[in-house]
Amino acid sequence: MERAAYSKRRPGDTQPIDPTLATDLATWLPLTRYAAEMLAGDMWKAKRAWMREAGSAQDLWDQREGEFLNPSDGEGRVFDFHALRHHYISRVVQSGASDKVCQELARHSTPVLTLGRYAHLRLADLRKALPTIPTGEKPTSEPM
Repeated sequence: MERAAYSKRRPGDTQPIDPTLATDLATWLPLTRYAAEMLAGDMWKAKRAWMREAGSAQDLWDQREGEFLNPSDGEGRVFDFHALRHHYISRVVQSGASDKVCQELARHSTPVLTLGRYAHLRLADLRKALPTIPTGEKPTSEPM
């Protein structure tokens, strides 16, 4: 368990993380208040490198105007640190963790906030649930 450097919920919050992830993150820490700008800059550099690989002028134009590696898309979705939080919480929910575990890992005051605002399902998630729904008994022609 690592102590949270900042918590708007309560002092001394802890956040369990996978030891392998902790090792990987150690090379990037401490994150500064400029981390969001760093993320946006890294995305722009990655897009420029990708555009340099364009095979033709049309490919270059399509890559420059496309949404790939942009901080936002045509639907208004934004990639930033808060989006990473949504992604993390959605993955915790998809893992099958209980509502209470999801709430605690998100450090929210209620599961309604966690599941209602931060957990996002995909069509594949909904399809996975269908085989688990009981169908009941086989219908009969006899009245009940």
